[in-house]
Amino acid sequence: MPGFLQRFLAPRWQHRDAQVRLQAVSRLDPTHPDQRRALAALCLDDTPSVRQAALMRFDDPAPLLPLLTQQPDNPELQHRLAALLTGKAGALALAQRIDWVARLPHRDLLMTIALEGDNQQLRLAALAGLHEESDLIHQACENGIAAVRHAAAARVASEAGLQALAGRARRDRQVMRQARERLNRLRADAASLIAARERREALLGKLEAHANAPGSLFTAVATATWYASGRR
Repeated sequence: MPGFLQRFLAPRWQHRDAQVRLQAVSRLDPTHPDQRRALAALCLDDTPSVRQAALMRFDDPAPLLPLLTQQPDNPELQHRLAALLTGKAGALALAQRIDWVARLPHRDLLMTIALEGDNQQLRLAALAGLHEESDLIHQACENGIAAVRHAAAARVASEAGLQALAGRARRDRQVMRQARERLNRLRADAASLIAARERREALLGKLEAHANAPGSLFTAVATATWYASGRR
């Protein structure tokens, strides 16, 4: 089929003119499988306005989440998913949203949901998926729910992380205080380990020096052993 004829017969949602594709969005029914697939394709369109219009036709994150693997940096896709999963848009039940969030691998989305989710359990589910210490520090300092701040702070373990947390957590005195206490314990434990190692090394040095000294017990034992071996 000649190229011009193929373009003429192509569906409007595949038209090369972005305005025609944008007009086609409103005519596609997301409840119809073929048209839902067309809308999903338009969610990845090259034109932001087309992407935005197509994404607004979906009130369920299920068909949108797989698109993240194709365009993980698609800002309109991230924004729509965040709105649906935080409860700002759509009517998805909380239990379903928590289930989706618990399996969500996208760091930026998890950060947004942990900060903006409409329920504490939802935020905690998002927090559980975060593993970068810098993300945990941000949540411990900036989250609007105390339980989420405390859960995030409890997972900060490094000396540098605790130091940053102690200096930045002005919003929550408990987080700040506990970070300082854990930091002090961490430093005290480290100092104790260093002191114990130094004592051990000093003791070994004394034992070695004593063993090599003339007339030492170690020398006498070694000499007696040598003579006893010679008599045999």
